Amino acid sequence: MATKTSTRKPGTKTPATPTQSAAIAPVISVPNVPDAVEFYTQLGFTTGTTVPGPDGEASYAILRYRDTQFHVGGLEGTHPDPKRMKAIAKGPRGLGVNFYMNVDDVAAVHRICQKAGVSILQPPKDEFWGDRVLTVLDPFGFEWSFGQHVRDVSPEEMAQAAASQN
Repeated sequence: MATKTSTRKPGTKTPATPTQSAAIAPVISVPNVPDAVEFYTQLGFTTGTTVPGPDGEASYAILRYRDTQFHVGGLEGTHPDPKRMKAIAKGPRGLGVNFYMNVDDVAAVHRICQKAGVSILQPPKDEFWGDRVLTVLDPFGFEWSFGQHVRDVSPEEMAQAAASQN
């Protein structure tokens, strides 16, 4: 198998185009991409590139939040291994995955999530590292923690508080 050798010097950047991914971008699979896009835009994401499916509705979307990309794909036709895609569709989706999103107003996100009827796993709570954190299970089975920085904590304070958590 031949490998492609880059002619770029190490450390140089290739100019990005609007459809290129970030260095690392999470990709989730959901049963209904338009519904997911609607939910995540309520949380502050903006819609970047979308790819229409055969029915004209979005089958894949690249969302953005600040400098982060978040990809949402459908449960059918978006994975290179159809057998694995069927297993993913059976679920549970998101088990063992938690997204942590820094927000400006965790109380506002809490209200949005309550209105959307999502499961609140932990209401907003001040954590020892200085963030007020809300944790929810979104309508598509993914766990999200939303953190609002509320106070600065020194490394020593953080270590002491973490030790007292055990």
